[in-house]
Amino acid sequence: MKKIRVVSLLLIVSLILISSLVVANKGVLIQSSSLSSLYFSVGNYYASQQDWQEAQHYFEKAINENTEFKEAYHDLGIVLHKQKNDLAAFEALLQAISIDDTYKKAHNSAGLLYFKQGEYDNAISHLEKASVLDADDVQIQFDLAVSYVERFREKESKGTIENADLADLEKGLAHYENALALDPHYPHAKENAAIVESVLSYYRGN
Repeated sequence: MKKIRVVSLLLIVSLILISSLVVANKGVLIQSSSLSSLYFSVGNYYASQQDWQEAQHYFEKAINENTEFKEAYHDLGIVLHKQKNDLAAFEALLQAISIDDTYKKAHNSAGLLYFKQGEYDNAISHLEKASVLDADDVQIQFDLAVSYVERFREKESKGTIENADLADLEKGLAHYENALALDPHYPHAKENAAIVESVLSYYRGN
């Protein structure tokens, strides 16, 4: 089976930013139902100002007050990533998942961080979980397509492609089609799907 490079795929994947990056105001802080929630609000304020160290400090304080605060673990993971501490970021994101395995946002962020590390198996595992939790999220469908195709390209770069390896392209194409079904005008989905389809045809000898 011949080998080619898929040079035109647009790998548009970006790590999810912290949810609810809303500047806290005095009214919100006064009405906060717990000290952990107050610290979390302050952490979000600093994150909105891109003061990652202060945001980290307050997310950690929120967690110290409530060790089951999955949102604080998630957002701590994001600010740690912003500070290029990905090992600790993974630990925080996976802790959020251990608290609630149905927490879509944490699976999504973990998947995208694994993608950035080139760990495509783990990226796909978490993004697939996020997709099961919310099948109507077009961004997850797109990111899954990119992840499957990139895993194929990694195999392709190492040598001859076997028929079984085409499954990644087939799954990538299926997720592009899912994205287009949800949003026919989703950026780059149609173009990428056409490229993947042509590469599949090439390898199948059509």
